[in-house]
Amino acid sequence: YPAEGTVVGCDPSVTFAEIPSAIDGVAVKKIGEYSFAGLPELTGVALPDTVTEIGDFAFSECVSLTDITLPESVKIIGVGAFLSCLSLPRIEIPSGAFLRDSLGSETIPEPLSFADFLFYGCFSLSEIEVRSGNLLYSSINGVLMNREQTKILKYPGGKTGSSYQIPDCVTDISVLAFSDSTALTALVVGDGNPVYASENG
Repeated sequence: YPAEGTVVGCDPSVTFAEIPSAIDGVAVKKIGEYSFAGLPELTGVALPDTVTEIGDFAFSECVSLTDITLPESVKIIGVGAFLSCLSLPRIEIPSGAFLRDSLGSETIPEPLSFADFLFYGCFSLSEIEVRSGNLLYSSINGVLMNREQTKILKYPGGKTGSSYQIPDCVTDISVLAFSDSTALTALVVGDGNPVYASENG
């Protein structure tokens, strides 16, 4: 049974889901695991500022989703929450949110991690922004990075441009960081990068 205050689903024909701040007098605090997964008609979601957690795969494979704003109250974003959201153009991660690894090592083989799957398959995603003050994540020009900006976590699949210059501060790149980037034909490494070098793209 779902925990009190958890949304567990909706009518599959819904095109815009406006989540109330309370149901039967109970504050809505969590969007449950798989609660909106695979809804083909869902284009938009409005979340109240009572929501603190988005569960694993909550909006995965919502192929028509184009509009969702995460309120500042969101502290936890589960694994694969936006997996294969093919039409999602942009997402902004709240300043307090962190990406939770709730899957065991038997599910995700090394060296993959939960962050690799958060936006996997989001081919229209052109920008990932992290609000200032986030303790774990940051972004440079719409590219998701760790807070120290030493690791590229996700280059948005829909980001335009055929080349991308890896910042000199980057010393690590997530395994699937560029997996959805069909427009990219070249990665450029600056002369000042301490780890990477490139030759002829």
